[in-house]
Amino acid sequence: MTAHAATRPAALGMLGGGQLGRMFVHAAQRLGHRVWVLDPDPASPAAAAADEHLCAAYDDAAALELLAAQCDAVSTEFENVPAAALRRLAELGCRVAPSAEAVATCQHRAREKALFERAGVPCAPWLLIERDADLQDTRIDALLPGILKTATLGYDGKGQVTVATRDELRTAFASALKGAPCVLEKRMRLAAELSVIVARGSRGETAHLPLQANVHRAGILAVTEAPAPGVPAATAEAAFAHAALLAESLGYVGVLCVEFFVLEDGRLLANEMAPRPHNSGHYSIDACDLSQFDFQVRTLLGLPLPAPRQHSAAVMLNLLGDLWFAPAGDAAREPDWPAVLALPGAHLHLYGKREARRGRKMGHLTVTAASRDEARRVAGLAAAALGLPPLHDEETLATPRIAAAARAAPTGADGAAVAQAVDDAAAALARGELVAMPTETVYGLAARADDDGAVARVFAAKGRPTGHPLIVHVADAAAAQTFAAELPASAHRLMAAFWPGPLTIIVPRRSGVAAAAAAGLPTVGLRMPSHPLALALLRAAAARGVPGVAAPSANRFGHVSPTTAAHVRAEFGPALRVLDGGPCPVGIESAIVDCTREPQALLRPGQLGRERIEAALGVRLAERDAASPRASGTLEAHYAPKAALRLLDSAALAARVAAAPGPADAGVGVYSRVAPGAGWLHRPMPGDADAAAHELFAALRWFDEAGATAIWVEQVPSGSAWEGVRDRLARAAAAAAGQG
Repeated sequence: MTAHAATRPAALGMLGGGQLGRMFVHAAQRLGHRVWVLDPDPASPAAAAADEHLCAAYDDAAALELLAAQCDAVSTEFENVPAAALRRLAELGCRVAPSAEAVATCQHRAREKALFERAGVPCAPWLLIERDADLQDTRIDALLPGILKTATLGYDGKGQVTVATRDELRTAFASALKGAPCVLEKRMRLAAELSVIVARGSRGETAHLPLQANVHRAGILAVTEAPAPGVPAATAEAAFAHAALLAESLGYVGVLCVEFFVLEDGRLLANEMAPRPHNSGHYSIDACDLSQFDFQVRTLLGLPLPAPRQHSAAVMLNLLGDLWFAPAGDAAREPDWPAVLALPGAHLHLYGKREARRGRKMGHLTVTAASRDEARRVAGLAAAALGLPPLHDEETLATPRIAAAARAAPTGADGAAVAQAVDDAAAALARGELVAMPTETVYGLAARADDDGAVARVFAAKGRPTGHPLIVHVADAAAAQTFAAELPASAHRLMAAFWPGPLTIIVPRRSGVAAAAAAGLPTVGLRMPSHPLALALLRAAAARGVPGVAAPSANRFGHVSPTTAAHVRAEFGPALRVLDGGPCPVGIESAIVDCTREPQALLRPGQLGRERIEAALGVRLAERDAASPRASGTLEAHYAPKAALRLLDSAALAARVAAAPGPADAGVGVYSRVAPGAGWLHRPMPGDADAAAHELFAALRWFDEAGATAIWVEQVPSGSAWEGVRDRLARAAAAAAGQG
């Protein structure tokens, strides 16, 4: 459908008759479109507002044929609508957005989490439990305490059980969840919950609403504040980037909500997705010039997706059926709407549901104001009038906890101050000075790559031999041309697939450029990082004439790579300028692929899986050999903590622990998935490869700070997902062997 045709009155279909469908109907009708709703409930909220209501089951063949015949395009407002119904509508020639395949992914938690992993978006460690035999999996111990969730049909806290032991897990799986396929997620220490509403059109264009901070009670959304308060700029940008990446990975068309956790250590983890508008985006109707439902209509019809403008601070309160009952007992009552409607900036939305039930979503109230403080104040008055919990207790709006989780410099939550810090750092790079910058992998010690004198200062500061090449970081693919004599087709494929991201390509070096960074080699390693602060710095530096920066890890040569600003300061002291972007989300260095040969070779593994790289190239990767060019981080002995590190398989580790005189034996630390027993200096190793990569270097530093003289590390699994972690541990162990 062309944009011109899409501006004419159309007939739009909606599978699902709930409140989200009702608000979609209103948005579509404002543009002059007619809406058909398919829903089996004759009293559904959307049906009451729609132009036509097909009262039938979602999989009713005749109803689907009629809907396809009458409608130009169809969407859904309920993720549990059968994906097969959407697929059938598409087969009948109707435009369907989102697609059945995208909805099916969001309907199944295991598929959803597998998508997170393929896209490189961090999530909580998890394990699929489909049958009793899965309860014997040795990886379960690393996931406890955890939350057991049904793989399908769970929402608003339904189908979930918290479990702390294997016995509780067995009982929950067999009894509470009736043996249904489940996902066991490790329970994480949360500072806050966020969400992003992203709209993606059929041509790949995207727009997103402001970041939202959410509070849940009993598993149901209670409060949303937008824009989310106290969130560091880097965290917000990462959330937006992750949401857009997931939409792209799905080939998504429509409105997608991605919910995130902010952990107490500052990490951002994806929680789940909803393939539709979301409760947390309802404020956009009253606080933005384009709402999430406007975007749903626009994506369905191929209309433009301009960036929305939030004109008012907003706090949204969910209104559940509990408000229609006295606090004690089941006596019915009507909430005090006059008291609420007397408040300035109060926008009441009731969904027209005929029967109030406890826990049922009956409406929402959005309070808008010129300032965040005023919106909070008025929302607090509304909550009091309705008998809702106050807004500013520990369980609701989480500004202090978000700020604490950031672990950033004082500029972390101040966008203007962050921008100034980036600009100052760019000016320092232009002068030939060194700057420590965050990337998604590790912190880098950066110098302008086109200034051999500046690069020499990097080698000197690290104590790194000048024969070991550095990776050049660039702001975009065009900047790579400054340093590359040519970019082979394989390099273009990898750049298109993984830039920005944790992948370095080795290509022929342009003569006369970056000789010191390349250690005099005819090749150069190039990478475009995805960390928002790194990209902001590279772009600001480019504006000052710096085409790219050489940036090895910001630590002394051979030491453990730094993943926080504090690690960098511990290495170099206060004199070094450090841009603090919080903990690095990936945690190990980038994968390196040699694109100067056929087939291409994997010189260093990273978090980015071998299979994903091979899929992008269309060939199997060769292994590093004697003919491979030298590359950063490929020495046999590297990444070593001060304590001697020894790798042991599970049986050997258990035998050593059993044979030791006691837990305090020789200051030994144990890094393993299974605890060695009381009294040992032990740090649990995550059972998920991405989580293990994220914390690996921080864990090794932790053992050093705790005074360990030796570290016994349990061998990690053999799967390809663990290849990067295996590589770093093997090099750290080799360094210890060399010291011995």
